[in-house]
Amino acid sequence: NTNPDEKIAIMALLNDRIPKVGMLHPLIVTDKDVVMWKRHTHKIPSKVKYVIWYGNNRYQYAIENGYDMIDCLILNHSTLNIRDELCRQMNIKTKANQIISNKWLKDGRKLLEQNKNTT
Repeated sequence: NTNPDEKIAIMALLNDRIPKVGMLHPLIVTDKDVVMWKRHTHKIPSKVKYVIWYGNNRYQYAIENGYDMIDCLILNHSTLNIRDELCRQMNIKTKANQIISNKWLKDGRKLLEQNKNTT
């Protein structure tokens, strides 16, 4: 889960970059029946089939900017073990993929700092 300051930095980066280069990575979603979501089933509406695993901020950006479609990669029970490799390719830090820090969060914080210094 992202803390509020991190969320602000990531959203600043998305608001800056997506209009320029597009959404570079699909959302990673899983079926809501995957075991890891069991403790959250009370929060998931019955009509929902998939849950966003990675990409909630990009999803929020898409909603706020009127998207009616967005690319998704659906992982099922047999492909969940590829999560860390996908995150490594996307430069998203996980406990297992040996990425030291979240590149996107760093870039977002740098953008916020630049914007603060120019206003």
